[in-house]
Amino acid sequence: MQLFFIDSKLVRRHLESSVVSGEEIARLLDDRALLDGMPVFLDEETMMPIEPLCSWGRSLSNSELGEGTMKDYGRIIARVADYQAERGRDVVTAAESDLLAY
Repeated sequence: MQLFFIDSKLVRRHLESSVVSGEEIARLLDDRALLDGMPVFLDEETMMPIEPLCSWGRSLSNSELGEGTMKDYGRIIARVADYQAERGRDVVTAAESDLLAY
């Protein structure tokens, strides 16, 4: 799993292509209310979103938490997800005993 965070300033500065500009992408992020710092969880091989982690990240953004808070929460849940994967489980099926063991 790869963990990324939305950063509209980086998009504006570094994304330039013949198809879409960084400014257009930053505007789209703003239109969709995806705040800077929102965690995005992607599969390492396919680079496709991992559910329900990405939806959870979106709910953090909807809660209007601070950028640093969202990043901290994203890192924590990524560690929990990795721990669960080592145990042959996922975050959704985590029981209290899994969280206590973590």
